[in-house]
Amino acid sequence: MVPKIKALAAGLVAVSAVFALSGGAVANPATAATAVAASGMEAIFNTPPENGDRDHSIETRLVRLVDGAPAGSEIHFSVYSWTRPAVAEAIKAAQARGVKVRIAIDGGADDDPANTAMPILKSAGLTQLVFCGTGGVNTGCIAHDGSPHSINHDKLWMFSETEGKKDVVVIGSHNLTTVQGNMFNNALLTYGDADLYGFYLGHVRKMLAQKKDNNYYDDAGYHKSLNSMVTSYLSPRADSKGGTSEEFATDTWAQLLKWITKYEAGCSLNVVQANIADSRTPVVSELVRIGKLGCKVRIVYDDMGTAALAALKGKANVTLKRFNAAVGDREVTVHSKYMLYTGHYNETGNRSIVFTGSHNVSGAALRDNDEILIKVENPEISAAYQANFSTILARAKCVTSTGATC
Repeated sequence: MVPKIKALAAGLVAVSAVFALSGGAVANPATAATAVAASGMEAIFNTPPENGDRDHSIETRLVRLVDGAPAGSEIHFSVYSWTRPAVAEAIKAAQARGVKVRIAIDGGADDDPANTAMPILKSAGLTQLVFCGTGGVNTGCIAHDGSPHSINHDKLWMFSETEGKKDVVVIGSHNLTTVQGNMFNNALLTYGDADLYGFYLGHVRKMLAQKKDNNYYDDAGYHKSLNSMVTSYLSPRADSKGGTSEEFATDTWAQLLKWITKYEAGCSLNVVQANIADSRTPVVSELVRIGKLGCKVRIVYDDMGTAALAALKGKANVTLKRFNAAVGDREVTVHSKYMLYTGHYNETGNRSIVFTGSHNVSGAALRDNDEILIKVENPEISAAYQANFSTILARAKCVTSTGATC
C-alpha cells in the first residue's frame, strides 16, 4: 500500500468511529479512545508500485489479526484461492495457543501439489477444515450447479476477538496467492457490530456444512445491519424462474444501480472491476443510463466482453481505461470489484456509497458462485476508496509485454 493512502485510511476511520459514537460531537480524548475501541471500520488496499514490486498489505494485515486473536477466541474463514504460507502459519500458531479455527475453502484449492499453504493447514489440527466439493466439477460450498462449474469465491475473514476488538469481519477481493500482490485489491474491516458478525457467522456455518442452495440470495443471503450501515447481498442468486438467465429484476448489481435516478451537481460513479462480462447486460445498461443522466461514469477494468465494451464505448459521460501493464514477467492490473457512487441515491441527495466484495460483473458471480457483495455508507470509508480510485485512474494503462499499447 502507498503509505500516504494507508495513513489517510487509518486516520479517517478513527475519526469516523469517534464521530459516529459521540453523536456527531467531538469527544474528549478519554471518550474518543473508548469509542474507537468499541466499533469502527478500516479500509485496506494492495497498491502495487509501478516498478513491478508486489504489495501484500492485505495479507500482512490478516497475519496481524490472526496473531492478535487470544486463546479461547474463534476465527472463521471462507476463501477461494490460498497458496501463500504466511497466513497459514499464523493460523497454525493460533490453533496451537487455544484459538478455535474453522475454515471453508473452495475444493479446487487442494488440487495443486505445489501449494505450500494447504499442507500447513492440514497439519495444524484445526477445529474444522472443509474443502468444498473436493474431486468434483462444482467446488463451491453452497452453489453447486454452475456451468461449467460453481466455486466458493468468497474472501471472508472473521475474528470473534483480536487486537482488543470484538466481532471483526473482513470482506475483500483478495486471494491469498502471490500474483495478487501484482494487483490492486481492497478489503473492508468492520468491528464492534455484533449483528453483522452474527450474520456472517451463520453464513460460514452453512458453508462448512455445505448446505446447497442455488437461490441462496432469496433464502438466506440478504442482510442489513443498522449498526454499521453495511448491507450484504450474497450469491448464488437465481432468476425469477429459478434459472440463470440475464434478468434485470434479479441482477444484484443492476438493482443497486437502479436507485441512481436523478442528476446532482458533481455526481459520479467510479468503477474498478476485474471483469465486466457480456453476460451482465442489465449492469452495462445501467452504467450507460447513469452517464446519460449527466453523472460521470469512470471505469477502470482488466477484462471486458466485446459486447459490453461496444455498449459502453463512446457513451455520454462514460470514461473507459483498461489497466493491464506488463513489468518484466509480471502483469500489474486491477483485481478489486468495487463501485463508488457520490450523488443523489434512492430519493436522497448528497450521498456517498461504496459497493464492494468478491462479486465480479459476470454471470458466474451472480448465478453460479458463492460470492459476497456489500453496500457501505460511511463518508470516511468513501474518502479512502476515492483516494484509491484516484491512484488507479491516474496509473491505468494497457501495455503489452513488448511495450506496445493495446
